[in-house]
Amino acid sequence: MANITTVMDDIGTALATITGLRVYDFPPKSAQPPFAFVDMPDEIAFDCTYQRGSDRTTLNVVVAVADVVDRMVRDQIAAYAAGSGAKSVKAVIEAATIGQTVRVVSCKFQPVQVAGVFYFGAVFELDIVF
Repeated sequence: MANITTVMDDIGTALATITGLRVYDFPPKSAQPPFAFVDMPDEIAFDCTYQRGSDRTTLNVVVAVADVVDRMVRDQIAAYAAGSGAKSVKAVIEAATIGQTVRVVSCKFQPVQVAGVFYFGAVFELDIVF
């Protein structure tokens, strides 16, 4: 059975296949865009199946592309938010072996703050059984 550290590492490994994206499998102190990181879960639900068969959590993956918004930045974040393609966060995560199941549930566009700097970004919500 996997633990949360392994799950976060596996997500980071999957994201690292996206060319040009700096990836952290934990929340970084600082980062240079474009970057992505796996945030800590709010909670873990234990014993979702009989006798410790699986646990479940929701994890967020944060992607940030720039501190200024223009057409190029919009297009860049749109590629990460696409449902498929070489830069699609959803596609690379769901194609990887992460826990028992992983599904990218949603993508929310919002400002992302790291080291006091706001970036244009998106937060991807993942539902994971491990």
